[in-house]
Amino acid sequence: MVDKQVNKEVLGIIAGNGSLPLQLAEELKRRDLPFVIVAHINETNPEIAKYCDDVYWIKVGQLSAPLNFFKKQGVKSAVLVGGIARIKTLRSFRPDLRGLKLIWRAQSFRDDAILRAIISEIENEGIKIISVADLLPDILVNEGVLTRRALSEAERADAEIALEAARLIGKADIGQTVVAKNKTIVAVEGIEGTDATIKRAGQLVGAGCVVVKILKPHQDQRADLPVIGERTIQSMREAMASALVVQAGKTIILDPNGVVNGANKFGMAIEAWSV
Repeated sequence: MVDKQVNKEVLGIIAGNGSLPLQLAEELKRRDLPFVIVAHINETNPEIAKYCDDVYWIKVGQLSAPLNFFKKQGVKSAVLVGGIARIKTLRSFRPDLRGLKLIWRAQSFRDDAILRAIISEIENEGIKIISVADLLPDILVNEGVLTRRALSEAERADAEIALEAARLIGKADIGQTVVAKNKTIVAVEGIEGTDATIKRAGQLVGAGCVVVKILKPHQDQRADLPVIGERTIQSMREAMASALVVQAGKTIILDPNGVVNGANKFGMAIEAWSV
């Protein structure tokens, strides 16, 4: 659970894209906890402004201004929530001098290296980074079968193969998602993200793919936890994928009822494995 001290201070939210930043802001406002937001232009949903008067908008890659904003607001703890589209980042990355120095020190433009460097930079300013799961513990998926049906024997065999591949690409900081069919790796997540990877698999081999999404082995669990939601189910539907396996206790599930109901409607199986 979140440290009690956080409740006495202004919390900083560093918001990316997706619905999770909105969900967190709504919950903090409901609990009457003080917070301010740093949001990313062309990434963060503008609706987040309705939950907080103090929203500071930046371009992806800026560090000095948002850190100064947090310090002026008295922020001692902050949370990174929501993603940043990697394809967009390559086109619109606008780092300030501090951001450029961070990349140089990280010696990499890969997700894990950059996130670790950002967390280190923020914490060097006396701002503790916490996990969104500390604030919204119910968003993590529990181990077991989530849907009406479990994976079939054939789907389970495909999932085991995809899981091994996911561990390998995770170690290389490539992605979190692998798709398999007939004991063959069909698609590996690259810069395009999970949904596009699933759709690409469907285009390549048609119906019956199995999707596996897990945390990368060296990933800092305070940032960029694997996320599934109704959009994941819609992508699987478009690809005619039949099953999904995620990592129990390490995967965020957005709108669990919507996800499970959608999967049941389309006859899909979802299981959370302890891996």
